[in-house]
Amino acid sequence: MVRLVGVVATGTHWRGALRDAVRLSGFCAVAIVGVDEERCRLECAYAGVGLVVEGTVVVVPRGGRAVGARRRTLDRWVEELVYQRLIVDGVLEPVARPSATP
Repeated sequence: MVRLVGVVATGTHWRGALRDAVRLSGFCAVAIVGVDEERCRLECAYAGVGLVVEGTVVVVPRGGRAVGARRRTLDRWVEELVYQRLIVDGVLEPVARPSATP
């Protein structure tokens, strides 16, 4: 079993990384790699998104799934993408599905 415990987002600008991280906050704790600017720190803290600057955690992320987050079809799709990536990278072995017998 694989459990997604955190995601770190990057981008060409911290605002784009923050936007992407917020989209994933329903799944697990999220953080961005950004800059140590007051506006960036405030926006991250407000969104519950962690901020990492030069390898140091400047804003601690909210732990786990977002409060009130319910499972959706999108959750299953993201989980399938994660599993596919882990299989392609050789971290997991594909599970053989039982064949249908008449």
